[in-house]
Amino acid sequence: MRLLVILTLIMVVMIGLGFYVEHGLSNLVENVLSDLEESEKHLTAGNLAAANETLVKAQKQWHKAQKQWNPFIYNTDLEELEAALSRLIAYVQTDNLSHAQVELSYIRTRLRQIHQQERLTLENIL
Repeated sequence: MRLLVILTLIMVVMIGLGFYVEHGLSNLVENVLSDLEESEKHLTAGNLAAANETLVKAQKQWHKAQKQWNPFIYNTDLEELEAALSRLIAYVQTDNLSHAQVELSYIRTRLRQIHQQERLTLENIL
């Protein structure tokens, strides 16, 4: 009986941790995506300074969250997104808008993929 209670508690803790990771990561992805959308609007309007400011804000937010989510997400995914954000900022700073648009699209896609990978679904568990 004790073993059953202990195993049940372990299972509840693991499921709770899964929901915590999914919720926190979902919030992070949504925040970064909204910053990217805002910067894309600035890029389209030709306001490069505001776009750069928004992208730097998104990068800082990603750096801060990277430490928190490092144990739960593959390090290569985190580093890949960090490098892509750095490239995007460099493209905006050098007025290379076509490359910036491509990089922006890539970052959006990778963020959605990471979010999908970390969701607590039966497909991801099996």
